[in-house]
Amino acid sequence: MPNYINVNTVNLNSNIFANNQTVVNVDLRNTAWTNNSMYDAFHGCTNLQSVNNINNNVTNMSQTFFNCENLANVPAIPNSITRMYRTFMRCSNLANAPIIPNSVTNMFQTFYSCTNLVNVPAIPNSVTDMYETFLDCTSLVNVPIIPNSVTNMFFTFMRCTNLINAPVIPNSVIDASGLLTNCSQLFSPEKYPEIPQSVQKFDSMFNGMSTNTETDVPQWCLDKWNSCSANVKTSMAGMFQYWKALVNAPTIPNSVTNMYSTFFGCINLVNAPEIPNSVTNMGFTFRNCHNIINAPGIPDSVIDMRQTFRDCTNLTGNVYIHSNQITNATNCFASTVLTKNVYIPFTYENGTNTATYNSFINAGYDENGTKDEVYLKDLNTPVIVDYEYTTLDSGKVDLTKYIGAGGAIVTPLEIEE
Repeated sequence: MPNYINVNTVNLNSNIFANNQTVVNVDLRNTAWTNNSMYDAFHGCTNLQSVNNINNNVTNMSQTFFNCENLANVPAIPNSITRMYRTFMRCSNLANAPIIPNSVTNMFQTFYSCTNLVNVPAIPNSVTDMYETFLDCTSLVNVPIIPNSVTNMFFTFMRCTNLINAPVIPNSVIDASGLLTNCSQLFSPEKYPEIPQSVQKFDSMFNGMSTNTETDVPQWCLDKWNSCSANVKTSMAGMFQYWKALVNAPTIPNSVTNMYSTFFGCINLVNAPEIPNSVTNMGFTFRNCHNIINAPGIPDSVIDMRQTFRDCTNLTGNVYIHSNQITNATNCFASTVLTKNVYIPFTYENGTNTATYNSFINAGYDENGTKDEVYLKDLNTPVIVDYEYTTLDSGKVDLTKYIGAGGAIVTPLEIEE
């Protein structure tokens, strides 16, 4: 196939040129596409540099130029287009984005990882979905105006590390989770955007944004979060993830139910917060918090403890888990190497084993706290190599004590924190 193609074809299949490594320049002025779709048309054409004259009847340009890493010159987008998800994803040589017509509604990952993108057009007021639209556009400095039609800004500007101006979040947006993750140049009370009450979800609000000098969470961050809608204030998922200098955790309000990955990767965190009896999700909460020594008490409300303390290599002492309803404890203490005493509920009042007990047994850990990978050859049952459980005769407070690193099982006479 020649470097320059002048296509004169009716009912061209949408992926006809996909993964063609020889095509460089294409003229499509006399081309009609089957079902008016250019889905995957030039997907993976890594040597493609320019395309001209897209037919005015095309409606779908999803993934059209996905991974065209040398594409520099793009054609005008026809006013017939409605779908542009992943259209220019990983077009790493693209510096200037085309004008987006007012017919487009979906910009899901449209310019994802266009690492040289500098100039972007206005977003038309037909667009509703901007899920990861500019994620990893590391050369982007200024953002476009976001229209009042947009409802989804999930991770829209994640890892746009050179952004110096934050977007104005319109009062139509419902999900802004991860909107500015790793955009550290916007980490100040002057630059961080206002959050309208329309936003109902804003996980990872400050994820990766720390300048790595903050040992405490600045008050302006807490004020910003407290200004949000009631629904936003139920979740601190990913909020302080990868704050590498953080030593002291803030107070967790009793409105919070979700602490998934809240302090994941806070490698210098020493003082964990008290966990309120409203939190249900503690998956990954303290993973990779290497300097935590003392675990907070786990309240009755918690259901999920997958990887909660994974890689907390200095964790030791007593860990009190009060919840009897934990349904997932996979790798909860994986790669924790110091001796620890873990107290968990053993039975319900009727004598049956608690969900928490079953979850920890099914997770299976070895003497180092790592998930046990030893299985009997002829059975599906994991071999539990380090702990067994005993029970008290005191009804509701039936608890058991696990001393890690090969220690003995001890049934305490009373439980104290």
